[in-house]
Amino acid sequence: MQLALGIGLIVFFSLMVGISLLASKRIHTGEDYIVAGRGLSPLMTTATIMATWYAAETILVTADWVRTDGINVMVLEPIGIGICLMIAGWFFARRLWDTKMMTLADVFGQRFGPVAEKLQAFTSISYIGWVAVQLIGLAGVFNVFFDLPVSTGILLITFVLTLYTLIGGMWSVAMTDIVQLGLLLIGIVLLTLRVLAEFGGDALSGVEQLFDQLDAELLVFVPAESSESLQTWVGLIVIGVFANAATQDLAQRMLSARSGRVAEKSAVIAGMLYIVFGALPVLLGLSGSLLLDDSIAIGVIPALAELLFSPTLSVIFALTLTAAVTSSVDSGLLAPASVIARNVVGPILKDRVSLITLTRISVVAIAIVSASLAMSGTRASELIQASYSLTLPSFVVLFAALYHKDARKLPGVLTIGTGIALWLYEIIGKILSDDTGGDVLSPGFPAILFVLCIVVYVVTDRIIRLFERGK
Repeated sequence: MQLALGIGLIVFFSLMVGISLLASKRIHTGEDYIVAGRGLSPLMTTATIMATWYAAETILVTADWVRTDGINVMVLEPIGIGICLMIAGWFFARRLWDTKMMTLADVFGQRFGPVAEKLQAFTSISYIGWVAVQLIGLAGVFNVFFDLPVSTGILLITFVLTLYTLIGGMWSVAMTDIVQLGLLLIGIVLLTLRVLAEFGGDALSGVEQLFDQLDAELLVFVPAESSESLQTWVGLIVIGVFANAATQDLAQRMLSARSGRVAEKSAVIAGMLYIVFGALPVLLGLSGSLLLDDSIAIGVIPALAELLFSPTLSVIFALTLTAAVTSSVDSGLLAPASVIARNVVGPILKDRVSLITLTRISVVAIAIVSASLAMSGTRASELIQASYSLTLPSFVVLFAALYHKDARKLPGVLTIGTGIALWLYEIIGKILSDDTGGDVLSPGFPAILFVLCIVVYVVTDRIIRLFERGK
């Protein structure tokens, strides 16, 4: 089986590289590389939006998380993220596409000036934690099937995926996402049906039997046993619903669509599909608490596949998981690299180096830092919360940029600047305290940060207008 899977992985990555090489023929300018020349069809736009989020975090990390903490984490995955994609479609997609920009930092710079542009570019470091989660997830799969140490798996995966990402930009990402997402959905549905069959004759009765056998603590949706757990839960809601709506990777996909209408509909449909198919890893995580040995700390879903699938189906399923992670990681590398190249390094070099070359160099840098973080030992769920929180100020500022017609520059700059400062204070304080236990962020931090950013923008804008009237 290991030999078959190894051969399958070689074939898979060769196919993805081949598709990327084919897609690279469409790339002639930086706009082609970063936003696919604004030519993605509705199917490609929907697939690439959903594939970016329906990846290691949803399939692997969520299942492991649910197995230990229960269904309360559904407020982040899949409910929060699904609602977030729909919100982005309804409120942001058309207006964002009409700007004809390539990055969120471009939008911020146009509405609030160069300082806001650079601050928004800084928030791209949030992708480092997010990419690290994907690397940890796929390394866990290889650990199950190959008994490969997680750290070694992270290094190998990073090398291959970085090479794969460098080639084709958004065109290759979109083209491969259709194939990868299709394989993944088929695999996850088959595994869910097979697992539920262990508890009952059909899927519906299997769900009933599963919930009858589960520990009641795992079925608590709103954790009210302590104020800390409730604050954490509320923080997950805030992160899930708002943090992803103003991220470069989502904006990049909506900006790559053929039209603003395509961008809107694709994001809304992707959000709906995300909630439906995102519920399956939750069921698998709950099932893992009953079917798997306690020694399996990570990789619940691949462990279930290895336990219940035939060797051939196990190999195929491992390949579909690999496809999900690659479609997400190349996006997670390309998004911040695009911002760094276009909004940070590009203006300094002033066209002495092409935008495509700068973006590729940035991809390598992001990959190295992400792999280092993935091997640091931080829990994947903590990486998610820590990285997502940094994008909360961006939601407030983006909403103002698209809806506040006569917005002043200072409120946007202060809002995102305050958000970044508080995030850094929280993270650095945790590191300096040498507290290796508990969460990376305080339980209520995301909600506090989000509300405070809204207050900073509104109050600053009001003060400026009162001052102008006084003059």
